[in-house]
Amino acid sequence: MPPRPPFEDRREMLDLLRRFAVHLETANVLDDRAGRCTDPHLAAVLRERAKARRGMADRLRAELLRQGVTVVQSRPPDTGGEHGGD
Repeated sequence: MPPRPPFEDRREMLDLLRRFAVHLETANVLDDRAGRCTDPHLAAVLRERAKARRGMADRLRAELLRQGVTVVQSRPPDTGGEHGGD
């Protein structure tokens, strides 16, 4: 088992994980809103913002991997209900 990082390093990793999750969740919300939007220009802006948030999440993922967090996967956008299509 690898040695545990110091407390401050663990706090930093948790903060990076939180920011990573927030950026991905925001990107999913923006994509959902774009899909429901009737104005094509607004939908394009929302999709562009979602793409930017995913880019931020990708940079955070790279930093987490650099710090030794081994399992950081993005979830695909939700395609069904909360219970897997129940």
